[in-house]
Amino acid sequence: MNKVKALYKVYIVSSLNNKVVFMYNLLLPIVYLLATNLKYFFQPVQTTNQELINTASYFWAYIIIVTLLNMVTFEMLSERESGYFKELFFIVGSKWHILLADLLAQVTILVLEITLFNIVFLVIFRTINFGILLGGLLATLLLTIPVTCSSCIFLILKVKAQTAPIIETITLFGMFTLLGIKNENTLIKIVNLLNPVEYLAQNSNNISLLMLGNIPSGTYVIQFITITTFYILIGVWGLSKFTISPIENRA
Repeated sequence: MNKVKALYKVYIVSSLNNKVVFMYNLLLPIVYLLATNLKYFFQPVQTTNQELINTASYFWAYIIIVTLLNMVTFEMLSERESGYFKELFFIVGSKWHILLADLLAQVTILVLEITLFNIVFLVIFRTINFGILLGGLLATLLLTIPVTCSSCIFLILKVKAQTAPIIETITLFGMFTLLGIKNENTLIKIVNLLNPVEYLAQNSNNISLLMLGNIPSGTYVIQFITITTFYILIGVWGLSKFTISPIENRA
């Protein structure tokens, strides 16, 4: 585990130095929040805890999914194509250890990002809401592992470095577009249930409400366990299929 700790420090430093990603992951949702809700700071309105948490949960979902895709899954594809991942593999000896070190680093970053966002959110709505303060952090700690596992499906792709950002952008656009589709079609419902953004928003919402004493239904718990298990299985399969040699070298 000493190698994991050392690699964790490397990823932390690298992440903190990446100002562009930080702006995309955190500043963009904060700017959008200010643009759409700043009026409530000057003209407070009565809102329930559930309404506030429901609003915050979709911002959390954005911050978490963008951070994990940018800095974990597609970062691994980029590292593979540069040859860096192969070097790390020879040093650490395990793809799982490399993924774990990077994931732990991003969870640390996410805790900071979610905390900063929550402070801005609560200031705008001029309230103190422990469901938001604690729920956002707890959701980050509980949901990042299964969501990262779900994104490991991309590790099976044989794509070059310049193609990966295009795939990531299309993926994010597709996941957020699905959120706006309200349809009773069974297939669309299933797709939405498996949508990592919906998974993050729905479960962070319920975790936050749980902090306020709202007990989730048995149906929800079964659904959560089923999808989480499915995500983890995808992660195990995806990482097992991930090759460490650059595509360019195999062409």
